[in-house]
Amino acid sequence: MARMPGFGLDQLEESKQIDHADILRLIRMREYLSDMWVQAAAREDADFFCQNISRTPYEGTLTCSEQPDEKPALGFITSASVVSACSLVTARREVWLRLVHDSNIFTRYRYDPLRGLAALINIKWTDDWCKGCREKMKQGWRIMQRSIWEKVGEKINKWMLQ
Repeated sequence: MARMPGFGLDQLEESKQIDHADILRLIRMREYLSDMWVQAAAREDADFFCQNISRTPYEGTLTCSEQPDEKPALGFITSASVVSACSLVTARREVWLRLVHDSNIFTRYRYDPLRGLAALINIKWTDDWCKGCREKMKQGWRIMQRSIWEKVGEKINKWMLQ
């Protein structure tokens, strides 16, 4: 119910209305779910950092490579090094906005982070992130899904005892 607009209360028969304590539990759960979603999807994780950093010879900008040992010859960018490199943070932010916000994913899952994280995992992420970074993001979202699910159970048990 916490994931539904209006908690789905308009769909309940009069005899099945829920009490005040349950409404408060729903509100607290919705706040938790919404906070987790915003944390995951508002923007690319600021702590996310590609471990395979190298300098592109012409630009002098930092990029990440799928192959840590792969180093293009000085003054020469191979097509493999361009394809396997992460874009600059500003470029990735623009792509994030297009893929997550403009696509309506961010709004659609504001109270349902479990399905929202599944949607992030299933996005066709562009080459603005190297393959290694795309896989790390997806793995992080899978871990977050499990953590949210476990915490939902803990919170429900805790609140039921109050």
